[in-house]
Amino acid sequence: MGKALTLFELLLSPSRDIALRELTKLRTELGETAFALLWQDTMNGQPLPELPAVDRQQTLLQHLITFIQAESWMESQRLLEAHPEFLSTEADTLLEQLAAAQQDDGTRQLIE
Repeated sequence: MGKALTLFELLLSPSRDIALRELTKLRTELGETAFALLWQDTMNGQPLPELPAVDRQQTLLQHLITFIQAESWMESQRLLEAHPEFLSTEADTLLEQLAAAQQDDGTRQLIE
């Protein structure tokens, strides 16, 4: 991937931006430390590319929505275990805002 990113950059290819966005998503899902370890193992010590900044609050909101939409208790449990930040004050505030933005009473009650 590292050599491909370099080639995309030299060619001014839009594929570079796509690759960087995907790497950023992966970094967000895995967490900074796990992503860095995976990169080092996979890329034989090649340095990490400059990745776009991640909006922590937006990422947390996306993870909370995924949690709300989980189709089974096992999936919900897996998400909760993977994201201890769900138990934070910031998550509570986001859930309150998300619930308040809902027009449908059933959806609002599900979130609350």
